[in-house]
Amino acid sequence: MLFCSVFNKVLVQYGERRKVLVLGDTFQSVVKKEFGIDSEETIVLQRFREEWGEYLDIEEVNFLSVKDKTKLRVVLNILPILYITKT
Repeated sequence: MLFCSVFNKVLVQYGERRKVLVLGDTFQSVVKKEFGIDSEETIVLQRFREEWGEYLDIEEVNFLSVKDKTKLRVVLNILPILYITKT
């Protein structure tokens, strides 16, 4: 779970939906509730980086560096399914 002490407003995108949310200690829980994501799902937050022109994953240790009015994107962290077949 992400913990932070800042309370900046950020634009969060999940699929085609967008909402302005406030960063806080329970930010991942708020994101899941606001977008109807199951609480058991693992999500990855990404921040738009101008220098790359892309969204990049935010490491939990860098979450405090997210500034006011930052664009974030939510991605479900779905583990790949491994199929094993007998030969």
